[in-house]
Amino acid sequence: MDKVAVRNINDLQDALKNVPERSYHIGGYSDSAICLEKTEFGYEVYFAERNKKWDQKLHKTEQEACEDMLGRLEEYMD
Repeated sequence: MDKVAVRNINDLQDALKNVPERSYHIGGYSDSAICLEKTEFGYEVYFAERNKKWDQKLHKTEQEACEDMLGRLEEYMD
């Protein structure tokens, strides 16, 4: 995956166009995927499996969350 700047979810979706959709989900929980979810506290990125959230990280900004998700997916794809 090429390094790209992601400022928001639209940029992230563009950067992920060649990534299998089953490996990530934007907007909520999806089992066996890296997820990005907007909450009342900010943006949460985590790995979802068996109805649990693993390796959760809460971000204050959309950009931070998008960068985190992209980084996780780059590691996953390598």
